[in-house]
Amino acid sequence: MSKRKFQKKHARAILLCVFGVNPKASASKPQLIELLEKEVEKHPDKINDYVPTDNNLPAAALPSAPSAAAMPADNESFMAQGLYDRCVSAVQTMGMEMSPLELAILILGIVRGIEANGFDPDDDENNGSIENAHLFFEALDSAVAKRRVIDFIHELAEMVPSMIEDENLSEESLRKCFKEHEDSTS
Repeated sequence: MSKRKFQKKHARAILLCVFGVNPKASASKPQLIELLEKEVEKHPDKINDYVPTDNNLPAAALPSAPSAAAMPADNESFMAQGLYDRCVSAVQTMGMEMSPLELAILILGIVRGIEANGFDPDDDENNGSIENAHLFFEALDSAVAKRRVIDFIHELAEMVPSMIEDENLSEESLRKCFKEHEDSTS
């Protein structure tokens, strides 16, 4: 078994899934770890849902994923909902003529292109890379957005590994998020 180092995406995932904290896209690894330490100190009970309190448990007894109640149903995607929600906000902030669904599908297309070009999610150099940010920056030019929000672009670049790893992230899952959003606002 190979040992993998603790990466920014791991700290970000714990902060989001366990503590409900969405750190800035531009946060460095030391900043994320510091924020994670603060959250653990403030809310030690939240981490107990994910880590057993008995340290004598064998490794096989440790949970490998969040509880079933926290997981989406089959064929649903955490990432689809998160991406769609970010697109709803971005469309307004960036003064776009396209719908949040169209923006989410555009972003998904860029991510699939990055994946097709041999993206390695285990390579820390690729996570939130300048190259990925540049692809989003170019796609969100003046023909698409009246203004660019750099934090949104960097957040997308940092989300690339998670979007690639989410097998259920698809145009269909984004359309489902759109429909649920429309149903809840009408």
